Amino acid sequence: MKPAVCLSSVAIAQPTNWEEQKLYTCGDYATEIEAAAAFDLLVPTDLFVIHREVTGRLAWPLFGQHHGTKVRIDRILQPTDTAIGLGWECGCVGVELKRSGTKVGRPIGQMLDYLRSTFSIDGQEVLCTYIALFPYMGPGGGPMESLFHGQRLACAYEADGRLHMYRPGEALQRFFLVEDDVLGLLIPGAVARSSKVGSR
Repeated sequence: MKPAVCLSSVAIAQPTNWEEQKLYTCGDYATEIEAAAAFDLLVPTDLFVIHREVTGRLAWPLFGQHHGTKVRIDRILQPTDTAIGLGWECGCVGVELKRSGTKVGRPIGQMLDYLRSTFSIDGQEVLCTYIALFPYMGPGGGPMESLFHGQRLACAYEADGRLHMYRPGEALQRFFLVEDDVLGLLIPGAVARSSKVGSR
């Protein structure tokens, strides 16, 4: 797998401390197009089919929203038979792409809407089990980590030319990690599911 290389003459304002880093997307992608191109190169395509700019509809609207409102997600990763054979049980994963240095508040709102939406892939309506934000290293604790964990939101970023994608939580559970140039390392039992409802 070739590592993603992103060269740009546009300077990205980098957060100066960890508290600020939790509030912004990371990396050196000057535009969303650059982030999308880098992400696509990082995905292990023997494990996932990449669906781009997938349209759907809001199936479970909140108060003030309207049933059937059209939505569009940047990417959906659909597991291949190889991934399923290796133990992948998490269905499709949606991905919201942003340029580096973007405040994460609005993207998180979009991601929550996508979890309540269905998307059309090859004539079938599909639900995403998780929605990931790229490039984002995670909330690093606090209330936002609880939100990510409880609402099936995930973080995705590039490190050393590899895609890291995980769901923040008590054990920092990883979905998958492409490591040592071997595609498709799945960590058994790594994906926990939140089943709690109401009072915690």
